[in-house]
Amino acid sequence: MVTIYTYKIVADELLAGFLLGTLIGGFPSDGGFTLWSMGLNIDMDILHRIDFTLGPISIDQIEDNLYLGGLAAAKDISTLSKYKITHIVTIDTCPLPRNILQLKHITTKYIQLSDLPKEDLLTHFDDAETFIKEGLSKGAVLVHCYFGVSRSATIVIAYIMKKYQIPYQEAFERVKAKRSIVFPNQGFVSQLKLYREMGYTVDPKNMHFKAFRLNVAADRHKAHFVKA
Repeated sequence: MVTIYTYKIVADELLAGFLLGTLIGGFPSDGGFTLWSMGLNIDMDILHRIDFTLGPISIDQIEDNLYLGGLAAAKDISTLSKYKITHIVTIDTCPLPRNILQLKHITTKYIQLSDLPKEDLLTHFDDAETFIKEGLSKGAVLVHCYFGVSRSATIVIAYIMKKYQIPYQEAFERVKAKRSIVFPNQGFVSQLKLYREMGYTVDPKNMHFKAFRLNVAADRHKAHFVKA
């Protein structure tokens, strides 16, 4: 008997069907596939893109003209038109398709990043916040990753934290009230808390930020060494 426990987020639910035919056994019920994949250091994006359906279009309004969603929404021209999207922030391992990038009425920002706790999303918080503010002054902004659960949610939470000068938990609850499936991974949560500690800006001189960057560099070196 093959049993798959999910963490009850969209990514895990979709992956379950794919894995049933290839994996024997089960995942720990406390944390499900998410914690199992983290333990094996599996890049979720690689699995997501193996002949996978994106599922239904998922997009939610967080504030006036600020939307959070998944790749399916960002790739759908009718959805972009419906919500009058003028700016798109993509946090993913692959950029948007050319037909979207070539739309003259839409400005895009691409952050190449996997949904792994050791990834450095913190460094991009200020640039993303500036882009979102500029986009909101001209139209409507969609922030998305693959499923709109972790990476893009983290960017939106960072924006809300800075805008209202509030701590992570309060910003998280505001965003979750609008999009119930948001769930930043624990690495991103730590980065959001460090962002507040630095005064809602990336401070290269901050000792904790320096330590964070050293850890990121060490992890990358270790990963490169293991692959070699």
